Amino acid sequence: MSVRRYNAIFLSPHLDDAVLSAGNQLQLYTEQGKAVLVVTIFTKGSESRHPAAVSFLRQSGYSHANQLFAHRKKEDIAALRLLGADHLHLPYIDAGFRTEHPTTEHIFKSSSTQSDRQLVTSIHLRLSKIMTQYAADDCHVFGPLAVGNHIDHEIVYEAARKTWDPSQHWQLSFWEDVPYRHRTGETCTRLAQVSTTIQGMRRETVFTRSSKLKQAAIFCYSSQFSGLINRGGYCQTYDNQIESYWHA
Repeated sequence: MSVRRYNAIFLSPHLDDAVLSAGNQLQLYTEQGKAVLVVTIFTKGSESRHPAAVSFLRQSGYSHANQLFAHRKKEDIAALRLLGADHLHLPYIDAGFRTEHPTTEHIFKSSSTQSDRQLVTSIHLRLSKIMTQYAADDCHVFGPLAVGNHIDHEIVYEAARKTWDPSQHWQLSFWEDVPYRHRTGETCTRLAQVSTTIQGMRRETVFTRSSKLKQAAIFCYSSQFSGLINRGGYCQTYDNQIESYWHA
């Protein structure tokens, strides 16, 4: 049996990031009849009772991580089905449930640990196999720029960069992460951090007049509404219509 080859692959750190930050771009591909795969990296929790884990469970309305992530996977499948994309959920543990990131401050402000760097290598090797198996010759890969400095977003950014092989003729682009890109100074801070990496890359802002399908897809992630509102900067109309990318 032949394996389906994808014209676009979106590397989503968590079970909502690709739709929040790049849902319109994803929809553009599927509307053109192109095959799209969303690979979500961090789709598991643990029994950690560190403050970050407890807080995340509470705001999501769950007391156990396995129940929350099982529900979040269902939300993600429903959202991607609306947009016409396939899904692949990798079994890596969310930062809030890893012992080296016990608080929210650790997740957003700490420098990467040895364990984080090992994750970059592990995810890079996994993505290399996925690209070999699923990427079409002209595949366009999208991932997070890691605006906001969430450690999971930074890990996926680094893994995507390591995986990119221009000789294979596939293109790499990074989206500016929602909701963090709406915080004053966050995008500029991240661009300064990766200035040598993105040198020569082209920035594109995509404006879509009609975004009802993306809006409907976002509404599938009901367990995350409280967190999106609490983190601030989420503007329903703006986020649905405007997306920004950096193209290698």
